[in-house]
Amino acid sequence: WAPDGSLILSASITNYDGAISTYLPAGLYKVDKNFTSVTAIGSGLTIPQFPSVSPDGTKISFEMNSHIWVIGMDGTGQKQVTTGPNSETYSDWSPDGSEIATVSYGDVGLSAGNSMAIISSNPSTPTTVSPSASVWVQDKNNGGLLNPQGNVSWK
Repeated sequence: WAPDGSLILSASITNYDGAISTYLPAGLYKVDKNFTSVTAIGSGLTIPQFPSVSPDGTKISFEMNSHIWVIGMDGTGQKQVTTGPNSETYSDWSPDGSEIATVSYGDVGLSAGNSMAIISSNPSTPTTVSPSASVWVQDKNNGGLLNPQGNVSWK
């Protein structure tokens, strides 16, 4: 949801078998708060998924091509914010909008799997998410990395 009451959605979903289905032209869409109109956000997006609206309602983070991207609510300023050998998906903004939490799958050092990374929401170049990166969130109770099994939420 956006602060203005509109809903931001992707036209693509990942099915249980891992295949991707698209129900409109691939892209991000804004549905107004009355659910009476749908507007495309940006253009040329390649199967974006899992959008998350920034706290101030001006930007959207989303997964595309196995990494996290950010785009303005008006469709401008598209920017890749993660790169590297891992695949990032599911993102959520910090309360002040300066960082994004994301689930990253791949080599995390001692093993492979899902772990949570925290990245800048506006890096000068995409943040590399790799075993040697300093982006990983530690599980202080269990002495390892946080291992999310789905969507993340920053509260």
